[in-house]
Amino acid sequence: CFHVLLENQKKMKKELIAYLKSSNSPFSVLADESTTLSSKTALIIYIRVAVDGDICNYFYDLVELADGATGSNIAKAILESLKPIGEETVKKNLIGLATDGASVMFGKQSGATAQLRSLIKSDFKSFHCMSHKMELAVNMASQSSGEVQRFRMFTDALYAFYHRSSKNMYELSNVAEQLCVHLLKISQVF
Repeated sequence: CFHVLLENQKKMKKELIAYLKSSNSPFSVLADESTTLSSKTALIIYIRVAVDGDICNYFYDLVELADGATGSNIAKAILESLKPIGEETVKKNLIGLATDGASVMFGKQSGATAQLRSLIKSDFKSFHCMSHKMELAVNMASQSSGEVQRFRMFTDALYAFYHRSSKNMYELSNVAEQLCVHLLKISQVF
């Protein structure tokens, strides 16, 4: 099943690259850096482009940053990932780069945005992703609310009570079985 998904993703990426080359449509890149469960640094890249009058976001690539998450390394990884689109197409049609507000991404001097701009010698627009801004706003609002904080502490304590004790988990499973309820295992609370 995983191989089928991987093949479909490769096919979709080829079709997207072909569309970007042939349509001459302006596009933006959305990039975010993260750490995998195996503690590797990775960069996820999306392409945002108009297709048949609709603005669409497409998963484009997942790149491991083996040399660390510096602005220079991130810019080089984005540029390397975009190579199949063609240097001239990227230079001509890349109109924006959206990232989180971290200095490694958005820094004016050595952030990935500034580094990418100097590598491709193009004056695309860079902006702080609205989803990240909203997440920051919600997080700040929830931290200022006592009720939300108490609910969060309750859910964290409930998770810990069952996650750290196989005896408690066994008892919960027995009760769920008696009630004909299927339990879903939560791997982590965010």
